[in-house]
Amino acid sequence: MEDLDCIKAYLESIKKENEKKRKEKQKKEKDKLKQMKINSYFTDNKKLLQQEVNKLSRKIDAYFQFKCIDCGNNFGKQTDAAHLHNVQGNENIRYNLHNLHSARSYCNMYSSEHKVGYRNGIIERYGKEYLEFIDIGLPKKYPYLGLNAKEVYEFLSVARKLNREFSKHEDNLKNGIQARDYFNYLLGIYK
Repeated sequence: MEDLDCIKAYLESIKKENEKKRKEKQKKEKDKLKQMKINSYFTDNKKLLQQEVNKLSRKIDAYFQFKCIDCGNNFGKQTDAAHLHNVQGNENIRYNLHNLHSARSYCNMYSSEHKVGYRNGIIERYGKEYLEFIDIGLPKKYPYLGLNAKEVYEFLSVARKLNREFSKHEDNLKNGIQARDYFNYLLGIYK
């Protein structure tokens, strides 16, 4: 009888151990899927955050009634938020409003003179010192951004709120540079 009890106890312990291993494996698989989902949302949210920051940049330039930073003409059907330093290779300043100024879609996407016109437009509008700040100072000041998924999600919420409530901030806007400083500060990415 004792042998039978021992065998039952042994089989029960093996059953419990197998159940424990199964649950651990299931948890690992669930965590892996969750991480994959977070990474997918992370990529999507980075794109959405970029869109919201671009929208904020265009609102600033519209508020001051600026024209295309590249060619100086009125905007066409579509206005882009053009980066002086493109997103690829410059992740660290992709959301910085100083790196974003409104341009005609054609100038931003198809003009071979885009970067020349952009630089000339910055000098004309704000002066050489500001161009140097964007060109050299901005990448040096923010060499690495390193946002995690949670931060990107939180900044996306802030950016959406700033765009919804843009008119509430208009009394605080004095010029294009100060407005970019102001909204960069409120956004909180570059503190």
